[in-house]
Amino acid sequence: MLEYVHEQLLQDRSLEAPRRKAIEAALEKRFANYGFNVVNPDKPEDARTLLHVIAEGVLDRADPARIADVGFAAYRAIWRGAPADAVAGIALYGYQKKIPADSIAALSGSLSGMRSALRC
Repeated sequence: MLEYVHEQLLQDRSLEAPRRKAIEAALEKRFANYGFNVVNPDKPEDARTLLHVIAEGVLDRADPARIADVGFAAYRAIWRGAPADAVAGIALYGYQKKIPADSIAALSGSLSGMRSALRC
């Protein structure tokens, strides 16, 4: 997954190399083994949402560690079954309101649980 993100970030001409490298290093540290996940071409919502969250963090001039934390919270919630559009909204709200990444993850994760409960 981190290879996919790297390729996509390389294409962003507005992102200077030092900033891109700092973001990628923070992502690698935060994602750990999740970074080796393969992007499913039939269901790329997790990677696309992560890229959206990264882009918003760059626009907000967020610290690379913050981008990685919010990105990981969003990615993991989608990976666990939460709807990508709702997770993206929560993550973007989290950037604006300076909500801790753990709270973003908890709220996003609860969406997955509610979604499962409603299918009963």
